[in-house]
Amino acid sequence: MTTNNIYKKRYNISNEIAFINQLQKTTRLKVKSSCELDSKIGWLKKDSPKGYSLDVRSTVQFEVDTTGEIELINSKLSLKTKNYFLQTENHSFSPNSQKHSCVLKLYSFKSSISPQNNEGYYKQVIPIKHGTHFLYQILDESYLLDNGTKCRGLIKTNIGDNKFGSFITTLNQKSYLVIECAEKISLKNFQDSAWAIIISLGYLLAYLMQNECYYFYYEDSSLSKFASFEYNQLRESIYSIYEPINCNPYGWNNTKDIAESYDKKLERISFEHFSNLCNLIYENIEIKGIVLLILECLNRTLLLMPAGFSIALEGLSEYFYTQNSEKLNPIKDKNLSSKLHLEFNEVLKRYVDKISPESYTIIGNKINDFNKPTNPEKLKSPFKILNLRLTDIDEIVIRHRNDFLHGRMNFDSKNSKHTYEMNVLEISLRLLTLLNSIILKMIGYDGYILNHVKLQENGCGKIINEPPYIKLS
Repeated sequence: MTTNNIYKKRYNISNEIAFINQLQKTTRLKVKSSCELDSKIGWLKKDSPKGYSLDVRSTVQFEVDTTGEIELINSKLSLKTKNYFLQTENHSFSPNSQKHSCVLKLYSFKSSISPQNNEGYYKQVIPIKHGTHFLYQILDESYLLDNGTKCRGLIKTNIGDNKFGSFITTLNQKSYLVIECAEKISLKNFQDSAWAIIISLGYLLAYLMQNECYYFYYEDSSLSKFASFEYNQLRESIYSIYEPINCNPYGWNNTKDIAESYDKKLERISFEHFSNLCNLIYENIEIKGIVLLILECLNRTLLLMPAGFSIALEGLSEYFYTQNSEKLNPIKDKNLSSKLHLEFNEVLKRYVDKISPESYTIIGNKINDFNKPTNPEKLKSPFKILNLRLTDIDEIVIRHRNDFLHGRMNFDSKNSKHTYEMNVLEISLRLLTLLNSIILKMIGYDGYILNHVKLQENGCGKIINEPPYIKLS
């Protein structure tokens, strides 16, 4: 492969980043609205760490109506917003003058001129603070930026019938996540697809990139000159060290011998695997919620982390049971199961006069569920369906998850049903490893995942006699 043909496509981003940088400078605009803000002068300011505010000042007293749409106009910009609130309001008087001002917090705004219909070509840009890349997690391609810079780190993704490209670029010491679709798509579909990509990247990198984002709309597939844009403030980013995979064994506290022994074994997520993950999250609200819950727990306290991971494991178990109930039910024969269900109910009806209505309902519900596996067996259903081997210590951790679900978070063995040989950090990391094994096996990945309990054995306070990587099989 020659140097020239590995850079298969040119990606335009310079104009968008220049526009973002210009927008983040304090800008003087005229306010146009249906309330007393009309014709006032305001200053659009970039807030830290995220968001924008509008500072309006006048020598004439005015009232602010936060229910209507306002437009902000100067010779270069024309913006409109409905998503704002009154942050501060000040009035001062002296014998010779009076000053009035207010600050509006803007959560979103967009170009006054929007696309005639929702379909078009879109690009999303998210400024990111933590420098990061995909090189040790996901297979990537080389690409060329419009300023002539040769880069690597392009990830291609298929979601449904649409093709997306994602990369992280750094210009003027600022980094950005860029997601684009050079096929005609609705804004809603693009936003939902881009969100699935962001969650997938967040899961694999242990870094959910949010805070704020800019959407750019284009009228042709070259994506070279945007026709309109939209800004949205988002929730805070999530950053953690607990990524599920990393194919650089020298990046952890491994000895040279151990690192060398894994150097040729570790595999990155392929294009197909990453697309599978994005589609799984895009199509299944349950999986999307579970992955987001895992991300939320990654940088939480040890009081919340294991409880959140336990809920995530419960959610995955319920998902697998719903999808595979016929394989997991004790009685596989549907006719036999229906016959037994009918006979059990007939027996219960004979005693209807001797049982309180509440008790009758409780027993009836138990009869309805008689052919379901026990909770411990249901918890193992993802591993059974995916042919993932559970070790003895995995079985212990799965049993411990019940303590967190029932609020037993005091690990004093005198007050617990179990004698704990693991501290909360170890249980949390083992739960996370179990969750990672399920999710990655679901998308077809069968390589090595990080065994964080081994990599964090100093924090666990004991030597963990296990390898630093676990092969999914």
